[in-house]
Amino acid sequence: MASVRTPAFVCLLLAAACGSRGSVTFAIRAPAVAALDPLTDPRVSEYLIKRSDGTLIGAASPSSAGGPLPLGPLMVADVPTDMELSVLAGTELIGLARIRDVLVKPGVQTSYPADVRKPFVFVGGVQPAEVDPQNHARQSQILDPTTSKDLALVLATNSPKAILLPSDVGASSVTSDGRFLLAGHAGATPGLTVVDTGSAAVLGELPLSAVPWRIAAAPRDAAVAIVDATPPDGSVLLFSDVAGLTASARDQRPTKITLRGDSARQAAFSPDAQQLYLLTGDAHNLDPCGAATAPKPNAIAIYGLDGQAAGSWILPSFAADLAVDEASGTLVISLPLLNQVATIDPSSPPGAVTPKKLLDGATCASAVHVAGPDVFVVTTDLDPQTDSFRLKRVPLAGGTAVNLTFAQPRYEGIINDSQPPDGKVSINLSLHPKFQYAYDLAVAPDGNRVVFATRTRYSEVNESFSLISDLAFSCRTTVEIVEYGLYVVDTRNGTASYQPRSQLVTAPAVGKPCITCTNPFVSIPFGCPSSPGDRPAGLAAVFGGP
Repeated sequence: MASVRTPAFVCLLLAAACGSRGSVTFAIRAPAVAALDPLTDPRVSEYLIKRSDGTLIGAASPSSAGGPLPLGPLMVADVPTDMELSVLAGTELIGLARIRDVLVKPGVQTSYPADVRKPFVFVGGVQPAEVDPQNHARQSQILDPTTSKDLALVLATNSPKAILLPSDVGASSVTSDGRFLLAGHAGATPGLTVVDTGSAAVLGELPLSAVPWRIAAAPRDAAVAIVDATPPDGSVLLFSDVAGLTASARDQRPTKITLRGDSARQAAFSPDAQQLYLLTGDAHNLDPCGAATAPKPNAIAIYGLDGQAAGSWILPSFAADLAVDEASGTLVISLPLLNQVATIDPSSPPGAVTPKKLLDGATCASAVHVAGPDVFVVTTDLDPQTDSFRLKRVPLAGGTAVNLTFAQPRYEGIINDSQPPDGKVSINLSLHPKFQYAYDLAVAPDGNRVVFATRTRYSEVNESFSLISDLAFSCRTTVEIVEYGLYVVDTRNGTASYQPRSQLVTAPAVGKPCITCTNPFVSIPFGCPSSPGDRPAGLAAVFGGP
């Protein structure tokens, strides 16, 4: 029997024909910072090696005595095969590594590094389009789905030299091997920051001429696309040397794709990384279901890795989001004005397409993501029992959707009269959302956690109610409020938490009343206060994409 030190694994190879024996070793390289290291979790119960298609290759349990962790015999694999190492605590995934191009040959001893990372989710934040002089972007977060802690806060608090992620992060992606965060940010100089996910150390910085709107990493890190959604002519920076980008970001010279008279709102790669799909349209339209004028239908533009256009698919309606199934290459789009989620066959010829319905009756379907065999989509379908909205999980192959509820936000507060006569009258104001739209979404690799950012609009136009105090008042409310927030949903038990990040009164103007109450003797105005803050953005899950 073979043996090595933990935390490495030895898989014994029993030759099928010649009788010789070889071995394959997967040597774990743990994160340099303990807070980011899944192997420090005392709950670790099992290690699994699987092919990238999910086929189980071997399993081992940790040994208190240390030493080797044998995974058992492996089948011969003369063709390079991608594999995944999973670290489990019971049935919960707490760590993962992707190992590329593994060869299993009789009589050959080989070793492959396995860079293990926690499946955490990165959350950035940027200034909202709604202006308030006190708006401010929060520090980026690292949400640990296994503990619900913000590891960025832990690192900044406990590190001898504070480790801080970039601020003003509006777009991000994690390389498919999980080792690097690509964070696009605003600030004094817009740029792309490369962060080591094992140490939270900044490895490089690439200045950019515009603030990134979306970042997409291709399967096997074959390419990276950075979307600039600056109107009217958006552009996309296409990097084909991802190793060079992570090693020396400032030296990279990407291919620039210019979208004349349009911009891209989302980007995704085909599973073979040979095509880049760009969902076009106004990236800053975060309220399509409540728009006075419905946004126009848009398209999915197709490009090769050389930056050359290869046609486009003309869609029948406005599409909120785009995702790609890494197994089949099927494109998934959400169509909020049609209340649908639909699919497009990647072999469809360029031109007008009629997407195949996957989910109908999905009210204002917005952010969408493919995770394994399932599609996650955020909707404003109302649950009749809880009056909550629904996150839907539907098999990509078709079938019944699972509904996961999340509570509607509220605009609530005690509103005081803003002018004399006495300054002592107050109203308990509670407003329900008129519209909600999820514009960013990240899913943990096992589908157990879903994190998404929302824009909620409260709208009251000349709404009347009565106020009874010493005298009866007739009151009218006219107000527009925009709220940005972040939801975290645990798909195993159906629980959801919400973090409001800003509540901004956009009308009436500052100093003008949102509620006026009158009786035959007096008129009392009330002002609705704003809660300035930021808009969560740049959501990315480690191993949550291709």
